[in-house]
Amino acid sequence: MARGITMNNWSKNIIKNFNNAAIDYDSQAELQKYFALLLARQCSMQKIPYGIWTDFGSGTGILAKAIEELYPKQKVIRVDGSSEMLLQDDLSISYKLWDLNRGIPPLPQQPSLIASNFALHWLQNPSNKIKEWLDVLIPEGLLAFCVPILGSFSEWQTAANNSGVRFTALPFPSQTSLLNAIPSSKIKYQQVHSFTQQSNNPIYLLKSIVKIGAQSTPKEKLNTGELRKLIQAWPKAKQRQTVSLTWLVLVILAQK
Repeated sequence: MARGITMNNWSKNIIKNFNNAAIDYDSQAELQKYFALLLARQCSMQKIPYGIWTDFGSGTGILAKAIEELYPKQKVIRVDGSSEMLLQDDLSISYKLWDLNRGIPPLPQQPSLIASNFALHWLQNPSNKIKEWLDVLIPEGLLAFCVPILGSFSEWQTAANNSGVRFTALPFPSQTSLLNAIPSSKIKYQQVHSFTQQSNNPIYLLKSIVKIGAQSTPKEKLNTGELRKLIQAWPKAKQRQTVSLTWLVLVILAQK
């Protein structure tokens, strides 16, 4: 954590950035949309008990909507710490404004589905959150989540190493730490997916993160000179002279 940043301020900064990006989020979040659809389809292949279905870290409701399209008679409760993100969704649906760092939100009863897309890495101790979420499910309930993991942004890391500047990306949880939080016998689906974004300039790849409000990092930001060095050192494809940014995303479905 950068000097002078407390955990409370860090959480507030995350929510502030997502609030500011809420209006444009759906038009910019192609990566999140891709994995929301993937996760919803994987959920449809599992037996999910009737009851309370939730989307933790729902944002604008991309995942919740994808699940509801596959289950037209089932409503999904949206849970998020960003009021502006929640307001982008249909106001007639059920939602709770709640910081998931505070624990499980108040619900009418224990949920039978907790789904989450690109939210765990913003929370304190993601492994403990997984245990907490799995524990609160009813028997045979399903936990389904997508989360970027350690090893993402290899091109950014290479550029930082080559230029001698700090690697300031948000630290992602490791695959091992997340898997250790779930009994292996409970896992119904597990896969690491690679998703690569391309551009003709690294700055556009970094701006794509800012556009969806995901630029928060506990690390001290680079100054202008350091950023220039980073951009110049970014690896390029030999033939097309394009640059890339690769995400590694862990997708897990586990049944209690």
